[in-house]
Amino acid sequence: MAMNRTKECFTLLIALLLTMLCSCGRNAKIMDEAERIVEQSPDSSLALLSTVDRYSLSKSDRARYGLLFTMAQDKSGVDVDMDTLIRQSYIYYKGEPETKYYGLSQYYMGKYYFLNDSTTECEECFQNVFNNAKKRGDIDLQCLALEKLSRSIVLSNKRLSVIYAKKAVDLYSNQKNAKIANLILYMLNLANCYILDNQKDSSFFYLRQSQQYLNRISDNSMPKYVYHSLSRAFYYFNEKDSALFYSRKAIDETSDIKLMVFYSCCLEECDSLESAERLLRICSAES
Repeated sequence: MAMNRTKECFTLLIALLLTMLCSCGRNAKIMDEAERIVEQSPDSSLALLSTVDRYSLSKSDRARYGLLFTMAQDKSGVDVDMDTLIRQSYIYYKGEPETKYYGLSQYYMGKYYFLNDSTTECEECFQNVFNNAKKRGDIDLQCLALEKLSRSIVLSNKRLSVIYAKKAVDLYSNQKNAKIANLILYMLNLANCYILDNQKDSSFFYLRQSQQYLNRISDNSMPKYVYHSLSRAFYYFNEKDSALFYSRKAIDETSDIKLMVFYSCCLEECDSLESAERLLRICSAES
């Protein structure tokens, strides 16, 4: 009788272990696939990750899961405003600086701090990202870190912000496989840093370059960013008619409410008060 019970317990234990092994293998495959597609299909990556039972994961797999889930959210347009998952990854990968996950976890923790106005903490994270990515020869991550560094200090240290933003543009533009859309975004960030540092000629040099690059891409989402940036620059330097012109071009590309509100500001500056009020009422009704 005792022997039978021992056999039963042993059989159950083996079955449980096999189930756990199968579950671990399945979770690993799901995360591998989610990581493979996260750049191009972040929504699909999120859908895959939602099928993982994260409470059954090992400590290392939980760290990877948290990082992948945060990446997929961010690339889907969802701000990193909750630190529950990414903090686990951040803490775990601190001990693995030789892996690519170290830099990524520092980057997304930095984005969380950036969104929550923790300037000192986010600067530290982005500096860690840059240093680590430089050691590993990861140009893409270096540029992302430099761009975020420039944005995090753009109000407190304008000159250093320009230096970081310019370095990102120079680094990225020298890559063989540089994507024009990314280069445009880095240039727009640099132009904004120059604007806030009152370097008008330098800001418009990169804004015009960005505008020229539009002819080389088929990404329909890029023109609105370029036109809006041009409009903001003209607005900042008190060239009202040009600000109005490019603001109109931006909303011709998309009916984004934020761009429409800015267009109403340009209308008001050009003394088109009735048009500005009418547009604001439309924005208010749609928001």
